[in-house]
Amino acid sequence: LGPALRAGDWARVAERAAPAGPAGGGLPARLAAMHARLADGPLPDLTVRTAQLYLTYLSYDPHGVDGHWGPMTRHALTAFLQAHGRSAPAGEGGVVTQDMLALMRSELDKIPLVWPL
Repeated sequence: LGPALRAGDWARVAERAAPAGPAGGGLPARLAAMHARLADGPLPDLTVRTAQLYLTYLSYDPHGVDGHWGPMTRHALTAFLQAHGRSAPAGEGGVVTQDMLALMRSELDKIPLVWPL
């Protein structure tokens, strides 16, 4: 798989990643788009990624954990903060503060751990 990844042969990567899937199924195009986004764009922000993960576990869906600030992450964070009596982040800047993360962690601590039997 390494040579196909290095060569950007997304059809071959898709074939190896999902051999039972439909022929192509749009996966090669999605892989190429994601590669272009990560290769040419800014690196994922680990603070945003942490917030997205916390929000997901708290049932506020940011539509993925990719470390990129977008409208769905903003919407999920705004809903969470408003539900906890806090003001929403301003603008499109994607500022996630340590205070916000601490609030999310405190809410996560309230969720009981359930182990499968």
